[in-house]
Amino acid sequence: MSAHIIDPSKIQSELTKIWEGIDKVNKSRAALFNLVIYIEHNKRLDYIRSITQKVIEKFPSRVIFISVDKDAPQGELKTAVSVLTASSGEFVITCDLIEIIASKDTQMRIPFIILPHLIPDLPIYLLWGEDPSLKNPLLEELGSYATRLIFDSESGSSLQEFAKGVLKQKEQFKCDVADLNWARIEPFREILQSAFSSPLKIEELKEIKEMKICYNISESAVFCHPKVQATYLQAWIATRLNWTLKEVKAEEKCTQITYQSEKGEVKVAFETKEISDLPMGMILSLELSTNKNAHFLFERNIKLSNQVRATYSTAEKCLVPENFIFPKGGAGQSLIKEIFHKGTSLHYLKVLDLITKVDKNIC
Repeated sequence: MSAHIIDPSKIQSELTKIWEGIDKVNKSRAALFNLVIYIEHNKRLDYIRSITQKVIEKFPSRVIFISVDKDAPQGELKTAVSVLTASSGEFVITCDLIEIIASKDTQMRIPFIILPHLIPDLPIYLLWGEDPSLKNPLLEELGSYATRLIFDSESGSSLQEFAKGVLKQKEQFKCDVADLNWARIEPFREILQSAFSSPLKIEELKEIKEMKICYNISESAVFCHPKVQATYLQAWIATRLNWTLKEVKAEEKCTQITYQSEKGEVKVAFETKEISDLPMGMILSLELSTNKNAHFLFERNIKLSNQVRATYSTAEKCLVPENFIFPKGGAGQSLIKEIFHKGTSLHYLKVLDLITKVDKNIC
């Protein structure tokens, strides 16, 4: 149902009117939580709008969508209401959608509009679609109500500053924090945890001397920081194995990071490919070489991107490749994962802490 502009004082009455006018046969109005989304008018606006539908198909919620237009006339503040629908077998679930479009000078009026319309006793998930390292009074206000703050590292101009910003917000608001790009590398993290689950394989992992990560750099209208996921993955491995950051060499076409492990130096290098059919930033392969001439390769199937083939070899043997299959992703899946998870990942916090120590030019 299309939204129509209304006076803020009429939000609840208009939602009631819409619901009363809907044919309720096999329809149900539902909300498991409040989902508040904030984003400025930019090229990511339509993308964020599209993933909202994906979320309510999995988790019905009351959605409050806030967009701020820096080019809007001073004093502009518009509100609109509609419903989102999601099918569930023979039934249709409907969710309230409250939209707020504001100019920069009116955005601090937004909390007074939305607070009366947050459903009491339900969690409040705040997806902040802008850089958390930049001071914004509205984040200060809304963050204090959030049960969980969800960021997207695509919004930051520097991953180092983004990491500092998220850690600051975590400390200030004492709530759970999450990141969409962290969720996007979850399949690779799960594959590595499965592949190195035995004590023998963990001991081999400690012998790593070289790591190569290849990621996709195809053009995208929505994403502009292709190296973030690869940076997260190598930092996660480094923190899990207690490596110490030693040196970073950032050049125009090549970045190399050197860590110190208990077994010696570890060189990490990044490689790129351009595959137009896959999302920008997607990890294509991970290659590990050890001091004892063991070699591990985890390579994504380009045609079936939810499949990864793992091969293992040494100077004496080569094992039969193993295939890992994980659920297909898509727009909204990373947000769904971060809503589903409980608490704040301690692994993620350690990764952020490491990234704050890395030169901002690496990503």
